[in-house]
Amino acid sequence: QAPAPEGGDLAAPAETTDGSGMTSAADRLSASPNPDRRFQMLGSYNDLATLSERWLNNARQDNLVVKLTGFGLVLLDKDVTQSDAVARAASIVKSADRSNRLSESFRAHIEARADLAVPTDPLEAGLKDAFADFVTSDVRGERVHDAFLKAVNLSGAAALQKELIQIDRIATLTSPTGALTLIQKVQDGTDLRRARLLAEAGGDRAIALIKFGGPDALRTADAGIRWTRNMILEVMSLTAAGMVLFWVMLSALRFYIRKPRPKELHVV
Repeated sequence: QAPAPEGGDLAAPAETTDGSGMTSAADRLSASPNPDRRFQMLGSYNDLATLSERWLNNARQDNLVVKLTGFGLVLLDKDVTQSDAVARAASIVKSADRSNRLSESFRAHIEARADLAVPTDPLEAGLKDAFADFVTSDVRGERVHDAFLKAVNLSGAAALQKELIQIDRIATLTSPTGALTLIQKVQDGTDLRRARLLAEAGGDRAIALIKFGGPDALRTADAGIRWTRNMILEVMSLTAAGMVLFWVMLSALRFYIRKPRPKELHVV
């Protein structure tokens, strides 16, 4: 049986009894009928305070875990659109990171977006103020909440939220365990989109495809990329610009290349 999560973090997935796959705390929490338990996917603010204090004292270790936890909890607390999806995806990414199932490039990709969403300098300043004196754990949790709330950069949060929503979509179409298997082969944001397209096309069959074909199996999604509205508008704009340039070229040619005058007839 998997060990209990530490500091609100998901424990590393453990093997199932039949050896057919992996299991994680995200599977158990997603099946809970009690909506109040959604916060347990990321822990409480007291758990976040413990992680944040460790983050300050250990040269920014677990930077991705701390920022994903704080970002997810802030969105849950504010109950913004798709906050549940972001929290579920953050929990899956934390589980993958703790079990070393993230590629170095994709971890750097997600961490870069987490740094934009929760910049280090304002977060560090807020956390130092939160831990400046000895207070009760509840007060410390409230202070950490305020520190993360003030540090979140709304303009930079959109990119991280977009990636996390895609991961949650993969987990919804397969399972949290299946999402772990798929994102293990992901190298960047393009691969993540491919993994989502595979999950939308095949559901659980995408997991078997990834296990059989490895990272190259993600390329099979390239042929199935859908035309979005923005892509269609961009193509229409480029087409219109090309037509305008062609008309300007024709006008220039007509201006500089004139027809020769007809010869005058001389009557003898």
